Amino acid sequence: MEKTIDLSACAGKIILQETGIQGSYNVVYLIDEKGITFFKIMGLHYKNFEDLKNGINLKTIRFNPSVSQYLRLLFFERLNIKEHSDSLKKISINTFKPIKYIVIIGIILFIFRFLIQNIS
Repeated sequence: MEKTIDLSACAGKIILQETGIQGSYNVVYLIDEKGITFFKIMGLHYKNFEDLKNGINLKTIRFNPSVSQYLRLLFFERLNIKEHSDSLKKISINTFKPIKYIVIIGIILFIFRFLIQNIS
């Protein structure tokens, strides 16, 4: 499936680090004129991700999402950045890295236990 994006219609890009089952990876979100994320480029899918990221000549918008904003981006890939950029009570997602790893390990252990019970 091909998708063509007019980068001149973009207001900027956000570069974040996300964590999933495969580990941590970088992500670039493109922002439209209204300040809403509309396209996501994941480092997991491209061997030349750094070239792609650097080749997108858009202003990099500094954005430290709260936990709820991070989850909305992770699962829905849509967030109005302008609404949330003024917030003074932002919590850095790095604060919650240990919690993310605990949740991922818990899910893996749950699946492992489920598989062992069904094999026995």
